[in-house]
Amino acid sequence: MKLKKLDSEHILLQFLMLLFALIAFSLFTFFTNSKEFWVDGMENTFYILSMAIMLLTGTILLFRGITKKEKDSIYWGIGLTLVGILQIVSLKVTSIGSSIYLGSRILLSVIFFLHWSLKEKKRDQKVNKKEEVAKRVLLVFVMLLFFSFLFFFSWRSIFVRGFSVFIFSGIVLMLLSMSLVGNMFLKEWKYKDFSFWVIFSLIFLIVSEIFFFPILNKNLLDLSNLSLLSRLFGQIGFLVGVLNNIYKERLNEKTSKNKKVSKKI
Repeated sequence: MKLKKLDSEHILLQFLMLLFALIAFSLFTFFTNSKEFWVDGMENTFYILSMAIMLLTGTILLFRGITKKEKDSIYWGIGLTLVGILQIVSLKVTSIGSSIYLGSRILLSVIFFLHWSLKEKKRDQKVNKKEEVAKRVLLVFVMLLFFSFLFFFSWRSIFVRGFSVFIFSGIVLMLLSMSLVGNMFLKEWKYKDFSFWVIFSLIFLIVSEIFFFPILNKNLLDLSNLSLLSRLFGQIGFLVGVLNNIYKERLNEKTSKNKKVSKKI
């Protein structure tokens, strides 16, 4: 069955919206100052909102997956709910809270990575093996350059935050980056709005991880708040994609029912 492409103007508007959101966030990052922009407890507020959105999105997808018997929705639902639970535990257990929160970030990146890799395996298109190998080599080369760049500009902070934090954050960033590139190459955003929102979410999650590498002239409070805020944007984008996808499916179901009724008449 041939998939129906989305309207080209619709796709363009979506990516223009993403570009505008990134520019606006970049400007906010550039001009932000801890004394003028951040208030006491804002970091906790961002964290609690992020946790609530993860649990809400996970619950919606899990419920939909069980009722509609959709394996993908069950997969997303279980994964995102676990991320939300880990965030709750990290908030309650203060002694190892940062390690558990890092675990929730790793789990989220693994979920996105598996989502892409499983779709990659299911592709029916015959891909030229030489082109595929060249693409993967290029991707690895770009990743190595990117991490070398991050290490060069943040090596001093490694001794403050710890080398293990740098390594695990690097793994998260690598998995998210590979997922982003993979989803772009899959080109499902030409056919499904949900795929665009996955890309939207991945970009802001990547930005969130970059703020764990203090390469900007900002203090740790600014970086932590900006990281949480960017993560929050990515999670809101994913939730919007889920709700939009459910709405469109119900709209299509109603349209098909109306057509069946009109045929009977």
